[in-house]
Amino acid sequence: MKSIFNKLIAVMAAAAMLLCLAACAKAPSGDVPVVTPKPLATPRPTSVPVDKDKVSTAAFSVNAVEAYGSELLPAEVKAQLENGGILLNGAQLTLPKGGMLESVFRVLELCGIPVVAEDAEAGRVITSIKGVANGSCGDESRWMIVVNGDVKDGPIDDIVVNDGDVITFYYSLNGTVPGSVLGAE
Repeated sequence: MKSIFNKLIAVMAAAAMLLCLAACAKAPSGDVPVVTPKPLATPRPTSVPVDKDKVSTAAFSVNAVEAYGSELLPAEVKAQLENGGILLNGAQLTLPKGGMLESVFRVLELCGIPVVAEDAEAGRVITSIKGVANGSCGDESRWMIVVNGDVKDGPIDDIVVNDGDVITFYYSLNGTVPGSVLGAE
């Protein structure tokens, strides 16, 4: 985000310099051009206002702390993990009401957290997030989904994102989720 902002500032500065040069080139020699600032434009919305009845806002986290601490995780995969394995912590996302969990994956990808989900016998399941694949840290290691403190074991097809949900993608070494992730003390 910072690089996009910095590029935008650089483009705006370059445009301002070109305008000044153009004004100077049009002025008769010896005259100093007078630049009269224009009033600032009135901001306008760039999109339709959000109808709160049609969207759900939920908090998302991606937690690979156990994988990050595992000696079995390949070094090249560990090097991709930031913040000790906390890839996302409580990010607020707004989705169309009744949106499916899989729609979140596109947003995560834009944030640099690619998610791979594949078809299994029971439905689609997460097989890898940011290169940390199921089985990377032992036979029982895998991605689990915790929604409002409840582990959703099985396919992602039926998980609907509701307003106020707290959803964590958690990488477990042994198929369990600690109480701190479930919201228990």
